[in-house]
This record gives sequence, structure tokens and C-alpha cells, in this order.
Amino acid sequence: MARVHLLAVLVSSASALQPVLRFRDPKTRGDVVLVGCMHYNPASIALASSIVREEASKKRLRACVVESCPTRWNSTLAMQPQGSLYRALFDNEMQAAAEVAEEYGCMVKVPSLAVPELGFCASLGRAWRL
Repeated sequence: MARVHLLAVLVSSASALQPVLRFRDPKTRGDVVLVGCMHYNPASIALASSIVREEASKKRLRACVVESCPTRWNSTLAMQPQGSLYRALFDNEMQAAAEVAEEYGCMVKVPSLAVPELGFCASLGRAWRL
């Protein structure tokens, strides 16, 4: 009986350990869901896809924001499109989540600054605009 109780505790705690942060943006009052990922990790790919699918299926997804700059994002899309060998070898959470968002007709946004500019803005304490 103790094992059943322990299993129930572990199962309920596992969802609390997922790197998902939900909050309301104070400026826009919109709901935001941040998904923490380890790049190219199969568990992160599955988590990012499932969160986007969950939000979209409930009609709560307005956009999927990808952690990349336009140059890097466009290069990734060109080098490893869906179904390609490169994509099979280097699947990633950003493309997986973006593709789910597009399946549901939601926009995919990429920060408008290049990565070096993002670093500079972050060092000044400023956020980027989408």
C-alpha cells in the first residue's frame, strides 16, 4: 500500500517539475506560457510541441514566439526543413513547436533583433520587441 501512495506522489510531483511557467503579462494582460527547453533534446521537443498543441486546441494560442533571431531562424528553416535528413538528425523544439502552431493557423514570431543585438539589449536590461 505504501508503494501505491509513493507512486501517486511521484506522478503528481512529476508535472510540477516540468519547466513550464504560466503568467499574465501586466502590460497586455494576456496569458503567457514559457516553456524551458534544452536545445535538440527529445523530451524538450515533445514538451514544447505538446504545450503548443494543448493551448491551440483550447483556442488559447495567439502566437508561438521562437527563441532565435531572424537570420538564424531562416537559416535553420532552409537547412533542415520538415522531412529532410538534417531535420531527422537535428530535430529541435523550436521548429517542432512552430509547426504545431502553424497547423492550428497561429502565427510564429521571431524577435526582431539579431542575436548580438539581443545580448547588448539584455546587458542594458531592455527586452526586445516582437
